Amino acid sequence: MEQLRSQGDFVGILESLYRVEQPREAWLQGVLQTLSTVFDDSARFAGVFYDLADGQCVDSAQIEVLGDQPELQRVLEALHQGPALQRNVVSAYRNTLAATATEFITDVQAFAPICAQQFQAGLRDTLLINGASPFGVGCALNVFSPRALSFTDDQRELLKSIAVHLSTAHRLQRKLAAATVEAILSDNGNLEHVDSPVDLRTLKSNLQDAVAQRRWARNRARQDGKQALHAWKGMVERRWTLVDAYENDGKHYIVARRNLVEAPKSPELSEREREVVALAAIGRSNKFIAYELGLAHSTVRVLCHRAMQKLGVTTREALIDRVRAAAQED
Repeated sequence: MEQLRSQGDFVGILESLYRVEQPREAWLQGVLQTLSTVFDDSARFAGVFYDLADGQCVDSAQIEVLGDQPELQRVLEALHQGPALQRNVVSAYRNTLAATATEFITDVQAFAPICAQQFQAGLRDTLLINGASPFGVGCALNVFSPRALSFTDDQRELLKSIAVHLSTAHRLQRKLAAATVEAILSDNGNLEHVDSPVDLRTLKSNLQDAVAQRRWARNRARQDGKQALHAWKGMVERRWTLVDAYENDGKHYIVARRNLVEAPKSPELSEREREVVALAAIGRSNKFIAYELGLAHSTVRVLCHRAMQKLGVTTREALIDRVRAAAQED
């Protein structure tokens, strides 16, 4: 039996992620419910809100479990307790997009009691889908399975794409009150309202293209989940996230909200360069940075190169070290 359904509604997961105008617990429960539709029926699901800024992880109030699963709640609470466990979990939250437990656990001995607890609950393996941010505030989705998990390369791409959208949507959800509406479009992509400093022609072209891509993704969702996720960008030109809005009479609008990536201060770099290197510092490849920001892959490569030149470093590793040091100072 497939653990990840090839014809699952992956675009439905994105739709649930961007229903951000609700309390965070209800938002996460909706995401977990939709996520459950693309996995084997035996899987169980939970989500975690975390903040690594002060070296802490989570408490029970930040854990959401889908359905009545008290043993799953206890497993997740135990997973975030103890110095050795926290080191592993914090490292995974800082650097992972999507991985199974065997891939992100580095201290097997420390995790042995948790594994035993999972086995008692009828669970053998775990998948982490992680929505990280440069400052360590994020949201993680956990899929628990009674059998060992394995995925094809295409399936891993799907899971990592979902993790990128999780990061974008969670940032918007927790900062919604400050996420300025800069444009409103009709269902067919016509501009209904603009309140943005960006050149109108540029704004119109980019947003209308993004609306068309989302429509195409919805139409292709069942036939080709991978291409549908590729078409649906969480960010448009690193500035806007599109969110559906409905009036009382059912009329549908698409709202473009400002949703910039949070990046450490660095006077030497431009805003775009700071965003790109901040995402590189949490393990994003150029490919997924481009996907996350809604930019061309070549643009991301150029921005990374310029940042290296400005900071006087010659390797990506040295660039990341500089950015991480700046984040700690902030």
